[in-house]
Amino acid sequence: MKRTTFVLKPKSIMLLISFIVILTALRLVWFDYSQPAERPMIDKGVLDLSSLDLSSSKPITLDGEWDFYPGQADIGTSPELFKKPQSIQVPGDWKKQDVYKEGSASEPGTYRLRMLVNLKPDEVYTFWFNKIQSASRVTINGKVAAEFGEFDPAYVPRSYGHPEFSTYTASYVAPENVHGISEIELFVEIRPFAEQVHGGIVSSVQFGTQAAIDTKRWYSIGFQLFTIVIMLLHMIYAFILFLFKPGQREFLKFALLLLVAAISISTDNDNLFAQWLPFSYAWTVKIRLAAYILLSTLILSLTHSFFKQHTKVCRVLYAVGAVYIVSLFFLMPFPAVTQSAGVFYAIFNLQLAVALWMIIKIKIQKLPDGLFLILAALAILSSCVWGIVQHAAGLPATFYPMDMIAAIICFSSYWFKKYFRHTMENERYALQLELSDKMKDEFLANTSHELRTPLHGIINIAETIISNEKETLQETSVQDMRLLVQIGRRMSTLLNDLMDIARLQEKRIVLHPESVRLQSIAFGVVDMLRFMIRGKPLTIRVDIPEELPPVWADEKRLIQVMFNLMHNAIKYTPQGEVIIQAIHYGNTVSIHVKDTGVGMDEDTSKRVLGRYEQGTEGMKESGGFGLGLSISAQLLQLHGSELQVDSVQGKGSDFYFNLPLSSQQVQSVNPTEDNQAKVKESRLDWATELLQVYDLAAAAEQSDSYPATKMSILAVDDDPVNLEVLTRILSRDMYEIVPALSGQEALELLFSRPWNLVIADVMMPHMSGYELTRRIRDRFTLAELPVLLLTARSQPEDIYNGFAAGASDYVSKPVNALELRYRVGALTTLKQSFTEHLRMEAAYLQAQIQPHFLFNTLNSLMALSEIDTEKMRHLGDAFSTYLRYSFQFINLQQLVPLSHELDLVNAYLYIEKERFGPRIDIKRNMDTNLNTIMLPPLTLQPLVENAIRHGLLSKRSGGTLTIDVKRQDGGVHFRVSDNGKGMSPEEADKVLGLRVGSSLGGIGLRNTNRRLLQLYDSGLTISSMTGVGTTVSFFIPDEVQPPFNK
Repeated sequence: MKRTTFVLKPKSIMLLISFIVILTALRLVWFDYSQPAERPMIDKGVLDLSSLDLSSSKPITLDGEWDFYPGQADIGTSPELFKKPQSIQVPGDWKKQDVYKEGSASEPGTYRLRMLVNLKPDEVYTFWFNKIQSASRVTINGKVAAEFGEFDPAYVPRSYGHPEFSTYTASYVAPENVHGISEIELFVEIRPFAEQVHGGIVSSVQFGTQAAIDTKRWYSIGFQLFTIVIMLLHMIYAFILFLFKPGQREFLKFALLLLVAAISISTDNDNLFAQWLPFSYAWTVKIRLAAYILLSTLILSLTHSFFKQHTKVCRVLYAVGAVYIVSLFFLMPFPAVTQSAGVFYAIFNLQLAVALWMIIKIKIQKLPDGLFLILAALAILSSCVWGIVQHAAGLPATFYPMDMIAAIICFSSYWFKKYFRHTMENERYALQLELSDKMKDEFLANTSHELRTPLHGIINIAETIISNEKETLQETSVQDMRLLVQIGRRMSTLLNDLMDIARLQEKRIVLHPESVRLQSIAFGVVDMLRFMIRGKPLTIRVDIPEELPPVWADEKRLIQVMFNLMHNAIKYTPQGEVIIQAIHYGNTVSIHVKDTGVGMDEDTSKRVLGRYEQGTEGMKESGGFGLGLSISAQLLQLHGSELQVDSVQGKGSDFYFNLPLSSQQVQSVNPTEDNQAKVKESRLDWATELLQVYDLAAAAEQSDSYPATKMSILAVDDDPVNLEVLTRILSRDMYEIVPALSGQEALELLFSRPWNLVIADVMMPHMSGYELTRRIRDRFTLAELPVLLLTARSQPEDIYNGFAAGASDYVSKPVNALELRYRVGALTTLKQSFTEHLRMEAAYLQAQIQPHFLFNTLNSLMALSEIDTEKMRHLGDAFSTYLRYSFQFINLQQLVPLSHELDLVNAYLYIEKERFGPRIDIKRNMDTNLNTIMLPPLTLQPLVENAIRHGLLSKRSGGTLTIDVKRQDGGVHFRVSDNGKGMSPEEADKVLGLRVGSSLGGIGLRNTNRRLLQLYDSGLTISSMTGVGTTVSFFIPDEVQPPFNK
C-alpha cells in the first residue's frame, strides 16, 4: 500500500503560522483585559481596601485565607453562638483542604470575610460568585443579601441542597450617613448535595462597584449570546442548504454540530441555559455533559465524511459516545454522574484527537480548499488548550468567543465554497434550456398569430348578437354573451403579449422617441385602469410635479409600460394605495410605481421580470401568461433604461426605471427665445406634412357644407405645440379654436360660451381625457356637445374605454389631417343640427296652442260681446297679442329681450284672469332696471302656464300666482310661485326628466331646463310640498352672456 505524503506549500505554512499567532495574541489581550485590579493580601480573614478607590477601579478578586465554620450554618445572623473559625483558602475545594476534622464534608459550612472599605454614601457594591455547586446564602453585615437553590430557612443538621444557578451576584448599599472607612462583614453559607465532586467556593469571588461588576459580567454574557447567535444563524444556513439538497448529509451534520455547540456554551460559563428553561441543576449538568460528547462526536463524524478514513475506529467511538449519553440520561443517578468526570474527559478528548489527526493527515493538493479545515482544527485546538490552562491555573476570565467563531467561519467557508462550486456544473444544462425556451417562444408566437383572426371573429359575432338580438334573448343569455365578449378580449390581450414577446426577440419593434410629458401619461393610464379599483378599498395617487420637464421616449411604448406596471400593482394590491411617482435627477427622471400590496420575497423579486413568471403560487392564481413585466423590461431596454424592483413580502413593491429628459430640455436649462422658436418650429413640421397631403378638391367640395359663421371648438391638450398643430389643421375651415392646457381649465371654459365640439387628448395630467369626457357627460348629452378624443394608443380596449366614458368619436395619433377634418365636420354638423332642433322644438311647442284653450277663449269673447263690449275688446287685444308672440320668428333666436317674454306672459295671464276671475290672484314683484336683460325665448311663459294649469286650477278654490324678477348676486333671479296642490320631491324630479321613466309634466319644462343648463350651467330649480304649493326658479348671470342670435 502506497503511503500518503503530507505536503504543505510555503504559502500555506506562513498562513497557518500567522493564524496561530493571531489567535494567541487575541487570547493574551483578552486575558489581560479580564485580569482583576491589584489589591492587598487577605490576612486572617480580613482584607484592608481602605487605600483603594473602588469607584474608579476594575473588580478585584477576593482570593486568600477566609474564616471557615465547618458544619455550622446560619452564622451570619448570630455569629456569637458558633465555634471558633478555621482558615480556608478561597478559591479551593474544602474536601481537599481537610477542614472537616469532625463531621462530614457533605455537611453545611460557612465562609466569613471582613473587609475595610472606603465607602461612599448610597454607593452599591456587588459580590460576583461563580460555579458554587451547592445551595448558598449570602449575608452582608447581618442581613441576607442573596439566596440561591433549594434552601430550607431553618437549619437542619446534615441537610442537603441543590443550586439554582452556577453564577449569581449579591449587592450591598452603603448607608447615607457613612463617612470614611467602614467594615463589610461577608458570610457565605454553603449547603452541599450528597456525593458532590467539589465542595465550597471553587472559583474566585469578585468584588467591586455594581457598575464595574455589571460591565464585566454582561460583557461575558453578551459574548456568549453573540457566539450562540452566530452559531444558530450558520445552523439555519446549513439546514436550508440540506433542504435544498437532501443528499448532502454533511449539511445536516454541520447544522447539528452548530446547534450542539450553542447548547454547550449556554450550559457552561454563566449557565444561560438554566435561566432560559426550567431544568433542575442535575438535568442541566447532564445536558452539558451530553452536549460536549455530542459536539466531539459530530466533529468526528463530519471529519470522517470528508476523508472516509479510519472508519472502524470512528464507528467504535460513535458507539462509545452513544452508550455514555444513554447512560447519562437513563441509567446513572446524579451522584454517579458527578463521579464519572474521568470517563467524560476520556471520550471527549479521544474523539477530538482522532478528528484532528484525520484533518492533519490530508493531502491539501488533492482536497480543494482543505486549508480551511486545518484552520478550523487549529481554532478548536486553541480553545481546548487555553481552556485547560485557565482551569488548571484558576484564572478568572470572561467568556472568550474568538476561537469558536474562527472555527465556525473556517468550516462554513469550506462548505459554502464547496457547495457553490457544484453549481458551475449547471452551465452546460443552461444552454439546452435556452434552446428549448426559444423553440417554445416560436411555437407560442406562431400559435398566437393563427388564433387572432378566429378569436376576433368570435368577439364580433357575439357583440353583433348582443346588439341585434338583445330584445329577443333572455337576460341570462345576454349576460352569457357579454361574458363571452369579455373572455374573448382577455384572450386577445394575452395573444397580443405573446406576439409582442416574439417581436421583441426578433428585434422587430422600432421606437419613435419624442418629447413626452409624464404627467399626461400617468393620469391617462390611471383613468384607463380605474375600473379595476371599483369596490376595492384601494386609492391611486399620482405624485408627479407639475414643473417636471418632458422625457425622451416613445409615447405609445411608454404608455404600454406604465399600463402594465399599474395593472400589475392594482392586481396584487387588495387594499391600500398605489402611487405613481417621478423624481428629477440631473438630466434623467426616475419613475416609480409603488404599491402596498402582497409584495414578494427576494427570490421572486429576482425572477419576476423574466418571461412567464408570475411570482409565488398564490400570485399565479390570478391568471395570465406572466409576460407584462417582461415586455415592459424589454421595452425599457430599447429605451436604454432598466426596470428594477424593490419588494418586501407583505408590505408592497416598488418598480422603477429612469428615462432621459427630452433633447430640448437637456440642451439648456434656460434656452433662449431663438432656441425655443427653433424647437417649436421643428415640432410643427409634422403638421405641415399632414396639410400637404390634404386633398384641395375635397376641401372645395366640402366648403359648401359649412355654415356662414364660425363654429366654436374647445381644444384641450397639455402640450401647447399640439394645440397649435390642431389650430393649423382646422384654421382654414370655419372654426374658431379656443385652446385649454388642462382638463380643469377646459371645465372652467365650458360654460363661458356655447361650444360646437370638444377635442381632447386622452393623456393629460391631473385630469385625463376620459375623466374630462365623463365630467362633460354629467351636463351634456352626446347630441348637446360632441367630444372627440385623441390618443397614441389604438388598442380595442382603449377605444372601448373612450366610448364608455362618453366620447362621440376617437382618432389615433399620429393624426391624418384629412380624417381629422372630416370627423370634426361631421360632429360639428351634428351639434348644429341638434341646436336648431332644440330651438325649433321650443317654438313648435309654443305654437301648438291647445284646442280647448282656443275654444274657451273664443267662447269668452262671444259671451262678453253680449254683456260687456269693453271687456271683450281688451280680451281680444290680449288674445291677438298672445297669438302674434306665439308665432313670431324671433322665438327661433337663441336670446330675446325680457320685455318680449313679459309681453307674452302678460297676455296669457290676462286671458286666464278673465276666464276664471277670482279663482286666480296674480302678484308681480319686478325690479325696474331690467331693460337690458336677455334670456332664451319661451323660458318664463311655460312656467307661468304650468303653475296655473297644474297648480292653481287643480284646486276648486284656485289660488295666488306670484312672479318675482329681482336683480341680485351678479344676475337676475326669476321665480314663479303658486299655492296650488304641490307635489313630492320625487314627482318634481320626474317633471324635469331627472328620473328614468318620467311621465309627469310636458316636454316644455324639460326643454326649458335643458336650454338653461346648456347656456348657463344652471337649470330650473323646483321647490314643492304636497298641499302647500310649488316654486320654480332659475338664474341668469350678468357676466356670462352668450352671443346674441348666434
